[in-house]
This record gives sequence, structure tokens and C-alpha cells, in this order.
Amino acid sequence: MQTSGEPVLWEQTQGCPQGSCSGPAFWNIVADEILSVQWLQGVHLQAFADDFAFSVTDNTREGLRKLSKLALDKFKEWADKNKLHVSMEKSSYVLFNKLARGPTIKWGNQSINRKSHLKYLGVTIDHKLSWLSHVIEQGKRAMDQYQHLCIIAGKTWSINKNIRRLLYKTVIERTLCHGAAAWGHDIPTPEKAGLHSTSVSSVYYWCIQDNPNRCSPSGHLSSTPPPTNPTRSNLCPSC
Repeated sequence: MQTSGEPVLWEQTQGCPQGSCSGPAFWNIVADEILSVQWLQGVHLQAFADDFAFSVTDNTREGLRKLSKLALDKFKEWADKNKLHVSMEKSSYVLFNKLARGPTIKWGNQSINRKSHLKYLGVTIDHKLSWLSHVIEQGKRAMDQYQHLCIIAGKTWSINKNIRRLLYKTVIERTLCHGAAAWGHDIPTPEKAGLHSTSVSSVYYWCIQDNPNRCSPSGHLSSTPPPTNPTRSNLCPSC
């Protein structure tokens, strides 16, 4: 850096300016080192930006523990080399198996928490791969969005069916369908039936049905409940 007196030098050992144009390229150089590792059979590493996820497969509890340890030890070696900190508060694992007792998986000397579900790139993945928890959560988010729209609209906003359909397609459906390429075709039949009682059905009904006065005088949702099984059309992502 050029100062009023003379140039000042600072040795940069890690990181780069937030939002810099070259930041993503520098990160790709660092991440490519660990992504190019030839992992053992049954181990796969996936990454999106700085979010990493391991998929480890084995037929036994002890086999899962050993493979996970080898993979995480290698990953930790790379992280320490590049002075990267891995947050244990944000790290967890899910066991997709009927084993009552899962393997003990550690990052160094610290155990990683086992959970019944985790969220990766905005998609909630549960241990049964039913995707129901993800759809319910997205339905709640979509309902919150609709309530905010009603608040913004005020007391006299009355919109026709076409505008509500447009809002559904551009706002609500985008929320409901987040990550649908991964989960949309794999929901088990029992879980599909359960969707009719979730907020997904309610959001669809309030946004699409031909009833423009869904906002109360206070600007909030009307307390009138939707029917148990609202009529569906090809707009509904959960059909």
C-alpha cells in the first residue's frame, strides 16, 4: 500500500476481501484441492460455495465410523493447512438407516451431533427421506409471505383472481418449489396424503380460489378456514 511516506507491505496469509471480484476464483483454487481427492469407495464429497457435505455409505456401524473418520481427518488436514475454521455449531449428521445406535463421528476430538434432519442449501433432509418436514416448513414460509402481502395491502386491497394467480406463481410457488428437482418426485404416498392437512394446502387455497376478500379489515388473513381438501390445479407443486 502506498502511503504519504513510503510503501507499506502486509503479508496476507488467509482470506480475501469480502465481495471482491477475485474472491470466488481464489476460493475455487483452495477448494479444488480437497474436491480433487480420490476418496475411498463409499465416500463422496459435495460442495456449493463454502458449504461442504459428505455422503458416507457402509453396511455396518463400525464401517461407517471408520470411513467417516478417514474422510474427516483428511478434510481437517486440508482445513488446518489453509487456516479455515469449521463451525461445530453448524455441523451435524443424519443416519439414513434403521440402526437405533449410530456411529460416533468426530471432528478431531469433538463429537458431531446426530440429528433426525438437517438443512443443506435450503432443503430440509430428514432421516426417512420422506421430505414431509421440508414441504411443511416451506409451506409455513409461504404462508408468512402471504400474510405480509396482506399487511402491506392495507384495509381496502381487493385483488382479482388473475392477480392472485400471478402472485402465487411469482412469489408463493417459488418458495414452495425450492429444491423440487431433488424431492418433488420422491415423496412417499402416505406423506402425500398428509400434505392436505398442512399449510401448503391453505396457502394454495387462499391464493388461487376465487374469493378476493381474504384480508380482514385489519389487513390480516381472514379467520375463515379453508376447506379440508381444496380443489387442485396444475399450479399446485404438491399434486
